[in-house]
Amino acid sequence: MSDGASAIEGWINKLETFGVTCPTCGHQLYRPKVLSRQTGQKMAGACLSCGYKQPPTEKAGKTKKAPQLEAEGRKNRTIGYYLKYSVWANDSLMSKDFRNFATDTPGQKELLYYGHGVAEQIVRGQTVHALLYGNVGVGKSHIANGILVQIQVDSKWTKTTMFVDWQMLMSRRKAGMHDGHDDVRAQMDAVMTEIGKADVVVIDDLGAERGSDYDVDLANEVFRLREDKSVIVTTNMGGSALKARYGDLTISRMAAHGQGNSYAVKNISDQRREK
Repeated sequence: MSDGASAIEGWINKLETFGVTCPTCGHQLYRPKVLSRQTGQKMAGACLSCGYKQPPTEKAGKTKKAPQLEAEGRKNRTIGYYLKYSVWANDSLMSKDFRNFATDTPGQKELLYYGHGVAEQIVRGQTVHALLYGNVGVGKSHIANGILVQIQVDSKWTKTTMFVDWQMLMSRRKAGMHDGHDDVRAQMDAVMTEIGKADVVVIDDLGAERGSDYDVDLANEVFRLREDKSVIVTTNMGGSALKARYGDLTISRMAAHGQGNSYAVKNISDQRREK
């Protein structure tokens, strides 16, 4: 894997927490470790989980970009988009990619091979609806995020990607419905808009929610938006259980470009319990 695969990790390593939590979702805010060249002071922080940003400490200004910085700017925009619009249940997941996925067993090697295959198809311009099914703790979320990172790198940072924890998305959407949570509602509205626009979206842990009418309607909306765009779904539920919960229409949309791209994880134990 090329050195570019460490770009996201390198980006995160340039950030620091500073004892302030997000007023929207409660996660730690992050800010650049370096001081502002403009003010000589620390810059404003932002939440990597929901996208909240503190008021900027610098004055807006126009800067000229040298031609040789075009590729770097494209990479920064792609990573910035991924961090801004992804919805995380756990911030640590954003550092998971193919490089740090354990391949100690044949099952793990097969899963990694599958992930590479999905990424390669999407980079070549194919629309892929991938379904990754398996028990808890076998590495589905890790591989799904690894697919996004690989796509970013191999597309030379031209494809926009989002990782969406399904249960967290619904939780944040429902929170935004309450009075006094206009900022949450605006952020989740922006996320939903980008779910319809991004080149590739991961829907992680589909089926983890209770399965209310609201949940089913939201699933139908998401897969309507992704009907002709690449989407990677991870779930603990088998095909018949998914159909029973979400209905024929949603499953049909989910599987529109899914031929040959479904994978049932086997021969991998729960890695969380073994750590």
